[in-house]
Amino acid sequence: MHCRVGPRTGEAVGEPVTETATVQVDRWRRLAARAAEQRAESTLAWRAATG
Repeated sequence: MHCRVGPRTGEAVGEPVTETATVQVDRWRRLAARAAEQRAESTLAWRAATG
């Protein structure tokens, strides 16, 4: 096998898979929620600045 990236998980071959799919999904959900919060905050700041 010469591929360097796993076909499903996207993890490099040779790295131990230590996280379950549930943990990965929870982490992605937190990242998405944080990104949404940052977008909302930047929108509010822009509105306040531009009045």
